[in-house]
Amino acid sequence: ADAAAIILMSDGAPSNDQGQLTGTQADQLAVRLTQKNSGRFKVNALGIGSEFRDENATSDAVRFLKTLAERNNGFYVGF
Repeated sequence: ADAAAIILMSDGAPSNDQGQLTGTQADQLAVRLTQKNSGRFKVNALGIGSEFRDENATSDAVRFLKTLAERNNGFYVGF
């Protein structure tokens, strides 16, 4: 059977070889990943660590995971 979902686990903000992505760059990454996924998989995101525990957290890392999950019909959980 084919996979129906992807589970992304993260302990921080997205980065590349130049360092951590800014809020706008992280948003653009979420858009590009969603386009590449094109609805094939649900993307569920798990944020791991103190940065993710507060349900009202608004860091770039939290916003990225929430945005990616929402755009790909998945869920976000921080713990």
